Amino acid sequence: MTRESPVVRLSELVGHRAAASPLDRGDPLVRGLAYDSRIARPGDLFVCLRGARQDGHRHAAEAVRRGAVALVVERLVEGLDGLPQVTVPDTRRELPRLAARFYGEPSARLHVTGVTGTEGKTTTVYLLDAILRAAGMRTGMFGTIVNRAGPRTDPAVLTTPESVDLQRLLWECGESGVSHVVMEVTSHALAQGRVASCEFDVAVFTNLHVDHLDFHGTVERYGLAKASLFAELGRGPAKTGRGGGVVNVDDPYARSMRLICPRPVVGFGMRGSAPVKGRLLSADLDRTVFEAATPNGRVTIALPLAGPFNAANALAAIAAAETMRVDLPAIKRALEEAPGVPGRVERIPNARGLLVVIDFAHTQAAFEEILPFLRRFTPGRLVTVFGCAGDRDRAKRPVIGRLVTRLSDFAIVTADNPASEDPADIAHEVVRGAREVDSRGERHVVILDRRQAIRHALALARSGDVVLVAGKGHEDFQLIDGVRVPYSDRDTITELLQE
Repeated sequence: MTRESPVVRLSELVGHRAAASPLDRGDPLVRGLAYDSRIARPGDLFVCLRGARQDGHRHAAEAVRRGAVALVVERLVEGLDGLPQVTVPDTRRELPRLAARFYGEPSARLHVTGVTGTEGKTTTVYLLDAILRAAGMRTGMFGTIVNRAGPRTDPAVLTTPESVDLQRLLWECGESGVSHVVMEVTSHALAQGRVASCEFDVAVFTNLHVDHLDFHGTVERYGLAKASLFAELGRGPAKTGRGGGVVNVDDPYARSMRLICPRPVVGFGMRGSAPVKGRLLSADLDRTVFEAATPNGRVTIALPLAGPFNAANALAAIAAAETMRVDLPAIKRALEEAPGVPGRVERIPNARGLLVVIDFAHTQAAFEEILPFLRRFTPGRLVTVFGCAGDRDRAKRPVIGRLVTRLSDFAIVTADNPASEDPADIAHEVVRGAREVDSRGERHVVILDRRQAIRHALALARSGDVVLVAGKGHEDFQLIDGVRVPYSDRDTITELLQE
């Protein structure tokens, strides 16, 4: 049940902005913040954001009809005489400041850990959250799959929430007695300033691979966005001189994080020299066993997650937990009892003798990890169902098509989340790469309907074969023409296996 939000006078909320925009049209009580006119409520302060496709100034009248009592704008909106409008140079930059002030700077009263990186964010957050809870701490967790603020858990919409939603979640955590928050922090969120007024105690870097170039343009700018999480550690008003970084020394971009971070940085790694050093002992479909050597001792951990890459994720969680002074025996107990992460190397039970796996893999690096891993358990053929998302980096589509076709015995190209694009156009670009390694089309096929693609894979498979359905993992929707259509790989596979 959502707690009642604060109520703040507009003049108190906008502070010095009130001098530049005299509130001669009134000083109303603000009961909430909104940036989407469709969900504005009575008493809201509506912030007019300008995006690539939408301009909130055009929707301000709708927000007012829904009860907004004031606006924050970059230019005055005509036709709304009598309504307070506070003018700022950049509403997107102003939004996180307003949100933090409205909710009373909640991150200042919490221990906040942000995890960033191309791969492994979700699993690392899950594992660190499990460790902290096992150590007796009350935690909140925000990320790709769910947002948990105290007793309430909701499905996540964005991996890192918009600043208003993030500050509300942090406030709810504080109101519920939470002491520690662990959250995923994406490069988009960093570049857009969604976490700009969130004070972090610990920043964790997992790795950086080529991705999101449709948004960042270059790998260098992508890396700089990640590094900005580290740049602000210890500089917040409430946490000056506090906190520290945790970086994967096996990744070359770790050096950038170290150089930009004003606080101490702890390294972890499976290959390079680091204070938290891992050594893989075994990795199968039920567990990953590794040894971890830390400044506080050496321990062998049987992690109940599949895939050697999860040893690195666990090391990240171990290093972060040790910065919070969690003892090594407690860390071991928590990791060995850690819950599986939905949609990450998740096996779907069946009576046909097949190994059927769903996974969130959608990048080159992720496929380079999971396909060779599954190959080890494939006495027969490895069949992969995959696609690429729409409105994302087009350059990686043929690369992934070539990679998946090369590493699979049979590849089925299908729709992922086509968004505003035609699924056939996306598939055509993926197939360009597939044809480079299978010019005669003997080992790949296009079936755009995802359900039918999975049906075809299961029909092809025989005992001893492995079927990987990749790209969506935990997701319970497909994004088609901007609409979230209910859909689940897990449910689809289960239904088809029962036919």
